[in-house]
Amino acid sequence: MGFNPGLRSSHPPHPPMLALVALAAAEKGPVSGKGLAGKVAVVTGGAWKLSPGTVYPLLQRMEKGGLLKCSVAPTEGRGRRELDYSLTARGKAFLARAREKSKEYSVMMIERMVPLTAFVCFGEEDQETLALVKRVRREMNEKIWEKARLPKETRLKKLGKLLGIIRGM
Repeated sequence: MGFNPGLRSSHPPHPPMLALVALAAAEKGPVSGKGLAGKVAVVTGGAWKLSPGTVYPLLQRMEKGGLLKCSVAPTEGRGRRELDYSLTARGKAFLARAREKSKEYSVMMIERMVPLTAFVCFGEEDQETLALVKRVRREMNEKIWEKARLPKETRLKKLGKLLGIIRGM
């Protein structure tokens, strides 16, 4: 057996992150527990597959907290009732605040992780290189967050252009 640093962990995301994913999924319309699990699997490229024992207790806690509203979805002959969760006004406000905080969080992660990542990549404590790598990552992060507020077509075009610039380096 080889060394596995856990880069492709099968463990589910941290519960607060999963709650934000649930809110973002419900923002587009009602979402079932199965639908949420499917979204997480797609977004993570299959790295995280959530069990009903993870998803439904989370959705129930979010409903009790007033972030989501539960309703019984039409079954269309499936025999089992399915619950759909919709975003409440409180959930919308919470998600908006979380999106602002996530920008701060990503900047903080860059500040903490870039020196370690650069050290692993370059194998030495070259402060000049570390400072430059940190600056590049910070500016890339800012550019990505600027694009988050654009309409989807424009956002995709601009992020694609940014990716092309990075690949051409």
